[in-house]
Amino acid sequence: MVSRKIYYYPDGGSYFGITLANFFGWFFVCFAIIRLFILLERVIFKRSNSTDRGIMQYPYKAIGPVGLLSGVLGFNLFMTFWIGERMLGVVGVIITLPVILLVLLGLLKGRLLKIEA
Repeated sequence: MVSRKIYYYPDGGSYFGITLANFFGWFFVCFAIIRLFILLERVIFKRSNSTDRGIMQYPYKAIGPVGLLSGVLGFNLFMTFWIGERMLGVVGVIITLPVILLVLLGLLKGRLLKIEA
């Protein structure tokens, strides 16, 4: 299979041809998004007449972030293999497998504790 190029770095980089400047750039993008969210949250809370503050509790709250992360991870791995970067895809799977294993073991342990109780 021929590798599809959806990006190009003329001089390449140390991580599968990706420059470290790319990672620093994404770090600053994430930092700016988080800071803007914090500022927006402060403005909203100052304008709000409600005294209810804090964390909202609702059923299955943890599914949202886990689902979002799983979707992003699945998309990234799919795109990695789709563009023909098999080695990078394999590295991504190897990095991901221990995390998935820990999550599954934690879920299994939680179910076993409920059965014993």
